[in-house]
Amino acid sequence: MESELSQSHYEGYVADKYLINRKQNEIYKRLENILSGDFRISPKIRITDLIRPDKEIIEFDPERAKHLNHKLNNARFDFVVTDLNSGKIRGVIMSRSTLTDIRAGDFIVELLNKIKIPLFQYDEDSKISDDKLSSLLYEKFEKSNFE
Repeated sequence: MESELSQSHYEGYVADKYLINRKQNEIYKRLENILSGDFRISPKIRITDLIRPDKEIIEFDPERAKHLNHKLNNARFDFVVTDLNSGKIRGVIMSRSTLTDIRAGDFIVELLNKIKIPLFQYDEDSKISDDKLSSLLYEKFEKSNFE
């Protein structure tokens, strides 16, 4: 009886075969090729792992903190770019289709701008050359030093 009960707790789950979709994997390979000597690229990071309510709000107004977090729940950055040595966040990369698909896409773009986290937006079907992409990415992230 006990084993039947505990077994039912595990039913209904399935594992995804891939962390990111085919198009994201293609851009990930390009990003790794272009940026790997200077930056670390992390795919599919929850937005709330990078952006959170201020500690004072969490402490003194937990309901507001919950509301602020709720706007970002279940949303993920396609990629987060960090400094290779220090791990410091240098910026985020999101496809325009991801930003369109998530409920708070426009809000996230404005929030990143306000808190000075650089955002590089790309079109999944873009035919941009690696040289041009490299130039745009380095321009966006190399001098990024938000606090």
